[in-house]
Amino acid sequence: YVLTAPNVLRVESEENIVLQAHDYVGGDLNVDIVVFDFPGKKQQLYVGSVTLKPDQYQATHKIKIPEGSFNKESKLNQYVYLQAKFGGHVVESAVLVSFQSGYIFVQTDKSIYTPTDTVLYRVFALTNRLDPSKSSVSVEIMTPDGIVIQKDLLFSANGIISGSYKLPEILSTGTWKVVTKFESTPQKNFTADFEVKEYVLPNFEVKLEPHQLFFYIDDEELTVSVTARYLYGKDVVGSAYVVFGVVLDNDEKRSFPDSLQRIEITAGKGTATLKRRHILKIFQEMQKILKKSIYVSATVLTSTGSDIVEAERRGIQIVQSPYAIHFTKTPKYFKPGMPFDVMVLVTNPDGTPASNIDVEISPEISGRTQQQGTTKMTVNTRGDATRLPITVRTKAPNLTPDRQATGSMEALPYRTQLNSKNYLHIGIQAAELEPGTNLQVNLNLGNDAGVQDQIKYFSYQIVNKGQIMTAGKQARLPGQSLVTLSLRIEKEMIPSFRFVAYYYLRKGGQIEVVADSVWVDVKDTCMGTLRVTPTTDRDRRVYEPRRPFSLTLTGDPGAKVGLVAVDKGVYVLNNKNRLSQSKIWDIVEKNDIGCTAGSGSDNMNVFNDAGLMFKSSSGSETKPRTDIQYQMNMITLNHMLNLDAMCTHSSIRLSMTDPTCPEPPKRRRRSLVLSDIITSLGNNFSGPLQKCCRDGMAENIMDYTCEKRTQFIIEGKECIDAFLHCCKEIAKRHKERQREMLALARSEEDDDYISDDEIVSRTEFPESWLWQIETLPTAPKDKDGLVKKDIQSFLKDSITTWEITAISLSPLKGICVADVYEITVLKNFFIDLKLPYSVVRNEQVEIKAVVYNYEDMPIKVRVELMENEQVCSAASQKRKYRVEVNIDPLSSRAVPFVIIPMEKGELEIEVKASVFGVAVYDGVKKKLRVVVSKHLNEGFINDKAIVYAPQYYKITLWNIIIIFNKDIL
Repeated sequence: YVLTAPNVLRVESEENIVLQAHDYVGGDLNVDIVVFDFPGKKQQLYVGSVTLKPDQYQATHKIKIPEGSFNKESKLNQYVYLQAKFGGHVVESAVLVSFQSGYIFVQTDKSIYTPTDTVLYRVFALTNRLDPSKSSVSVEIMTPDGIVIQKDLLFSANGIISGSYKLPEILSTGTWKVVTKFESTPQKNFTADFEVKEYVLPNFEVKLEPHQLFFYIDDEELTVSVTARYLYGKDVVGSAYVVFGVVLDNDEKRSFPDSLQRIEITAGKGTATLKRRHILKIFQEMQKILKKSIYVSATVLTSTGSDIVEAERRGIQIVQSPYAIHFTKTPKYFKPGMPFDVMVLVTNPDGTPASNIDVEISPEISGRTQQQGTTKMTVNTRGDATRLPITVRTKAPNLTPDRQATGSMEALPYRTQLNSKNYLHIGIQAAELEPGTNLQVNLNLGNDAGVQDQIKYFSYQIVNKGQIMTAGKQARLPGQSLVTLSLRIEKEMIPSFRFVAYYYLRKGGQIEVVADSVWVDVKDTCMGTLRVTPTTDRDRRVYEPRRPFSLTLTGDPGAKVGLVAVDKGVYVLNNKNRLSQSKIWDIVEKNDIGCTAGSGSDNMNVFNDAGLMFKSSSGSETKPRTDIQYQMNMITLNHMLNLDAMCTHSSIRLSMTDPTCPEPPKRRRRSLVLSDIITSLGNNFSGPLQKCCRDGMAENIMDYTCEKRTQFIIEGKECIDAFLHCCKEIAKRHKERQREMLALARSEEDDDYISDDEIVSRTEFPESWLWQIETLPTAPKDKDGLVKKDIQSFLKDSITTWEITAISLSPLKGICVADVYEITVLKNFFIDLKLPYSVVRNEQVEIKAVVYNYEDMPIKVRVELMENEQVCSAASQKRKYRVEVNIDPLSSRAVPFVIIPMEKGELEIEVKASVFGVAVYDGVKKKLRVVVSKHLNEGFINDKAIVYAPQYYKITLWNIIIIFNKDIL
């Protein structure tokens, strides 16, 4: 009688155990299963039963251990007794428990934030089988200093939980964390990182690509390509400053000063070169930096000087050979006289898999690496071998023998029970499998014919994600020394599984168990399906801002899909903290309770290393596990006014149209006669208050504000109120009249440009949006059993590429992260307003409006800075500040403006641009963050600022700022 189970049982999680009766005859066999507390056996934590049928006398049974009987605060190992009663025979073993009741994956709407931003997050709670979990989840927001500043307990019926946190204005910058744990098992944490710092979103990205991923110790130079492209796909024109260096121990960086160089970026590309002499100027002996890595840092500046982006590339190893050979997936033990499978991983110096590389153990034994950098080779062993040295070399045709990589290992023999020399070898030729294919499993026997005749069948189990996925038996026919079974690879086996098999023999009064196991890699894809595609062919084109778009979600019926659209510029700043399918599988793999790539030092260690507990009534048993080896980790010139341009505009026009009769001059109509307004306002008051009102409407020679003028009234509060009401109303009417007069002037003088009143500025520039959850329908299904849902929305105002990420959670197929879907937003003519992260109140600052022309003809553009009462600038209600510039085809031009912000807070800066002679235009309105300087905060209390701005003169404009302090008389 045999009881098999995972050698780590996870509380609050369903676990499969296997019960089997060998050589039993006599009908159905009832088996009672009990889980007791340890060590006292005073409490039954689980009770169940199963019936073994005569056709197999083997069954799997689900057990679940509640968490309430354990000490959550204890840091010592905790166990349970697992007991199975086969009739009158009791099979029992102590099993280590784990408090990992599932997985929690956290997605934030962005990877980087600024102070005062709101962090949006989604929590995907899953069981150990990666099904949606209904357990409550604790969510903590933790600062870089490890301080928890918010804690929530959240619940969900479908496994997806959404939340948010508003970052304060004053905080610690750096890496923050979202720390999550199941409420029932708080011993295990799952974390997700996000960065907080002050930044301005870049307008383009820079990529650094070395021509080779390594630097030979005797190379003369290293060439790196610098590529700069705007986020909407167009090439950058400008220059770059590049410097090289080396990363030493403890992540210390040492630059090569002589390598500093300025290169031109033309059509988005440039090339930088590191010379050997640059290195030798710092390190006279190259051997001192062997196996260290070179870094290259580039600062790219656009030709307009309006944008600057920095990029760095690390991991260019200084090597003697460009490859490394690893044996991480090769068993440590071999069976003498039987084949031994060598699974090697070949990597590049930066650690990435090296594909299509020939390797060999001997001229007769060779292989070629696949896409994941792995290959499998089989070595025949001698029956009397006591050790098995293995040396693997690369055979890259472009490398000399001294630059080929070499790796060595030594395998030890498997120890048989009672020195019987009975073996089992599981042979699998495929290095990586794809779901939906069939795997041929070869069970090889190494015994003599007489012993083989005792073997009637093999028992096997498939272990995946730390659980027994399935169990079965494979019959052996008389005379067979090789037994083959076909195994269907299912998506549930992703990312890998272990195939464990054994047979038993009777020798005298003893039972011998002969076992083997093999680790099998499965191509990392989703267990389910999720695709994001354009709804129609029309949806594949480049969009303009604010346009409608449609996309289609294809996935598993009933799945919940979380969406988010992120400006690509966010990932230029921080591309580390994105949740991806590969990260999910990395976490799952790290939680594999198996210890090796297969096999074991003896029969029981085969089970133990595969993550299984084995106990038989004959006495064979694995030792209780004493540790859990996996780790839980989620993972800124003043500008002269062009006054000549303002004063020389002609109102005389030549008409090329048919002659018409002259029309009498038309009187410009006002929306309402001012005298009527004055009369109407005055009639609202009587007696002395009417005079107060009329005084408020009198001409304001000193240009004082209405509030300032009330300080000279001594007639009392009622008179002040009447004065203030009429003063403000007449001031409002004057402003409206000025706008109207200005518009009329433009209509007479500037018919070749679009009026700024007709230009609606772009105002919405979120870094992320489309933060929503969609539910896929349950029908109709296509031939693959999948369903579709169309999503319609409107694009924001940004000129960029949006990266749309979709993550689904299906009741049956688990979690799936779809490939990123990109939407590019672009106009052939547009304006971009460059603002710093923040500015100081009352300090002069230059901002730039960059005008882009992606047409194939030159254009003349009028750029206009709009007036804001809270900002001192050349723009006013009486006259707009305009600049005319000529822009070549497929190029851009920066137009600077000097402003002085007068108020604290977020002030609106608006710039509009229109093309001469055609109805092409654009406008941008952004918010400028204005702060009070530290000096003003400390030295000036209740300060007031009065700005004297004289009228425009032909030479320049003088701004005089006088700061009055309360202590000054």
